[in-house]
Amino acid sequence: MNNYQFNQEIVDRFFKYDYHDRGMVKWQGFYLSDHTTAMNKQKVKLNRIAKLKEQQTLLTIKNILFYSLENKVNVIMQLNEVDVELNPLEIVSQVAKLNDIKVKLTDNQVILLESIRNVFIA
Repeated sequence: MNNYQFNQEIVDRFFKYDYHDRGMVKWQGFYLSDHTTAMNKQKVKLNRIAKLKEQQTLLTIKNILFYSLENKVNVIMQLNEVDVELNPLEIVSQVAKLNDIKVKLTDNQVILLESIRNVFIA
C-alpha cells in the first residue's frame, strides 16, 4: 500500500523556489496550421492599402447618374469611405431620383453627391 500523504507546504515550496515557468517559449511549437493561416491573412489585411479610383468632378458624377436614371441601367458608385478591411465602399444600383445634393437609389438608399468618389456604368 501507498502511505504517501499530501503536503501542501512541499508543493508551495516547489512552485516558489524550484519551478521556473518558461512562459510562451513552451507554446511556440503548438500553433495550428489554420491559426498560422489566419494570422497571415490578418497581416496582409493590415498592410493592404485600399485602391481608390480617381476622384471625379461633381459634374461628371451627376452626368453619369442622370444617364442611369434616364436609361434605367445600374451604376457602381465608389464612396469616399473604406470598410473595416480597407476596401473602398462600392454600391451597385439604379438611380431612382436625382437632384443637386443627393441621389436616391431604387433600394431607397439616399447618398449625398459629395460623398461619391467615382461612378461608372455597370
